[in-house]
Amino acid sequence: MTRLSSHWGKALVAAAVGLQCGLLAVPAAAGEHTETLSAFDEDAKWQGILGVRFLNIQHTALITRELVCQGGGRSSVCGGTSQILDTRQLAVKESMNVLNIDLRTGLYKDLELSLTLPIVFGWSTSVSNDDGVGQGNSLVDTGQNATSLFSMPYDSPSRAGVGDLSLGLKYAVFNQARNGRFPTWVVSFDYQAPTGTARKAGEPSVGSGIHQITLGTAISRRFGKWAEPYMRVRGNLRFPAGSSPFQNLVVTQTRVGPGHSIGVEFGSEFFPWREPTKEGSYVSIAVGVLGEYVFDGREYTELFDALGTSGCQAASGCQLTRMTRHKEPTGTTFVDPPAGQPRVTDGTTDVERYGRLGATVGVTYQPIRWVRLRLDFTYTRTTSHFITFADAGKTDLNGDGEIDHGKNGGANEFSPYYNENFDDYGRRFRVDASNSYQMLFSVEGRY
Repeated sequence: MTRLSSHWGKALVAAAVGLQCGLLAVPAAAGEHTETLSAFDEDAKWQGILGVRFLNIQHTALITRELVCQGGGRSSVCGGTSQILDTRQLAVKESMNVLNIDLRTGLYKDLELSLTLPIVFGWSTSVSNDDGVGQGNSLVDTGQNATSLFSMPYDSPSRAGVGDLSLGLKYAVFNQARNGRFPTWVVSFDYQAPTGTARKAGEPSVGSGIHQITLGTAISRRFGKWAEPYMRVRGNLRFPAGSSPFQNLVVTQTRVGPGHSIGVEFGSEFFPWREPTKEGSYVSIAVGVLGEYVFDGREYTELFDALGTSGCQAASGCQLTRMTRHKEPTGTTFVDPPAGQPRVTDGTTDVERYGRLGATVGVTYQPIRWVRLRLDFTYTRTTSHFITFADAGKTDLNGDGEIDHGKNGGANEFSPYYNENFDDYGRRFRVDASNSYQMLFSVEGRY
């Protein structure tokens, strides 16, 4: 009996050791949100991924405009009182299709390099009057050239082309697959170069015209074989390129380029059928919530193309698109030297700070170790904010406490991007009810 017990004890120990060795031979891989490729590793001489991601974005928004009520003016709207109202004016629909080509490669243990090249093959915007708005009551298109900012309805040309190339580095400071005492913690650096032709109103170019640096970190922890909660934080720093419409012209300018941003995402990945390993097949479902805060800046907005291609021209008696800095003061002839001629809007405008909130859900299927398929859906809601928000000027150069064209031969104190016709209090445009729906489908070949 004693010899039999000894025999079974040794067998159980051997089985336990064998099971442990087997588990170490095929360790659980990190979830997608903290996955990092490796090279020159014990069980991975080199890891690489070549993938394509098809992205479709549908965006809708309501555009309101401020209306100044003075006394009984527009009594049907103002109610006989003096006030400033936000009036519904425009409805915007935007559609975008992008094919991203991704190359990811391991450089060393838990150190990854990535390249992404976006190809846009359909990007258009349509702007129309909101329900109940027509030339008789519109604050945008009155039917008269001298008083119409731009004509309604408006359909932009379809944009297409190669976008901005992105380069990224990712490093896993801790890897739970290597040491189960710690979660997987990843830090990342991404640089988006302005390689695409910068956007111009009414033209098909798709580039952003900015240098963007993204600093990020993500952490996840596998619990058992069924769930891996995660958190990601990132910050975007955006700087105008020389070829972009975002130029720093004079000292009185208040904003130059798009605002920087910071974002966070929380969620969890679940594994209803097997957990991901470096060898096997699996299915995962990921759900999360996200938020982003964008600071004041100068941007392409929903009205970029409509404003930038406006038919409002001085030759036909319309002055609404001419920047206030370049207007002619009474009794003088004024042409601003930096512009060389009176400047009109190019469609970009100063934008008030805003936030985004959203939710995402995705399904991943890896049938064999060399192929992975993914389908994601994301919804985001953007907070209400002004999209014509420029200040008159930044510096009172002559010390008289006012922003003016230059009294007694002094310097012009107006910002070159301020237009009193849509940036002034009581005339501004605001984006409201802004919703974006994103669908992403990707196919990856893995080695």
